Amino acid sequence: MAARVIGMDELGAAVKEYAARHDLTMSSNEKGFCLMPGDVVITLLDGKPSCSNAEILDSLIEILMDLAEEPARAPQKPNLPARPTSTKTNGRSSNGGPLAKAGLAVRDLQVAELTFEDIKTYICPAATDQETMMFLKLCQARNLNPFLKEAYLIKYDSSKPAQMVVGKDKFTKTAEEHPQFDGYRAGIIVSVGDEIVEREGTFYKKGEELVGGWAEVHRKDRKMPFKQTIPLSEYNLKRANWLSMPGTMIRKVALVQALRECFATDLAGCYDSAEMDQATETEYEVGA
Repeated sequence: MAARVIGMDELGAAVKEYAARHDLTMSSNEKGFCLMPGDVVITLLDGKPSCSNAEILDSLIEILMDLAEEPARAPQKPNLPARPTSTKTNGRSSNGGPLAKAGLAVRDLQVAELTFEDIKTYICPAATDQETMMFLKLCQARNLNPFLKEAYLIKYDSSKPAQMVVGKDKFTKTAEEHPQFDGYRAGIIVSVGDEIVEREGTFYKKGEELVGGWAEVHRKDRKMPFKQTIPLSEYNLKRANWLSMPGTMIRKVALVQALRECFATDLAGCYDSAEMDQATETEYEVGA
């Protein structure tokens, strides 16, 4: 299946979303977009995003995949009511937590004031009360803001459990904010003749067989990196993005698993969408 061709409007939406997540400024012209500070230029090349910064390009592809999948997510209630004005008394927020201190970032304030009713009304009306409460506790425990697409509660079928999904950008952002983080490398595993090769990035040539993904994450306080090697056969669902960009998908699975193992205190209980068909209901439990 050929890779999906995107237009300037789609790319612009993805760049705008990335800029919002990382507190960057975006400018544009007829040729493409620019992120500042850093003057990172993003353009379209044969209907595909192009950027000299591989990490930003990977994040943009992830956002584009999320935007493409949004129509398939659980249906939302039509004509949603306006969010009621929160009433705060006795120095506490509407969900019972302490009021945010002056100057607290908007995203952190939204997490602090996230309520059961917010999730049922605006995020996933189809979820059960138990699933809604579990998602609320996950967001609180891991400081996840669903309004910035750091986490999703997805209910495809009323007869099956809801899926609690964390965006890949949240994994990498959590690592970057950790004082012991010392970088990562990630890529794909290909079969070339009788040889198995670990290759950084996601490029492979015609005639080479993609067989898996790998990632290693380094910590300053550890002698050895946390490494994951993931076979493609265990995750390839042979549909949607697994058909059009299998290299990107299996690299992402390897990376989020390595990050979760490396920073278990911050990421335990968090799973990316590419893992969720293999995750079990017991994995929804929120760590301390």
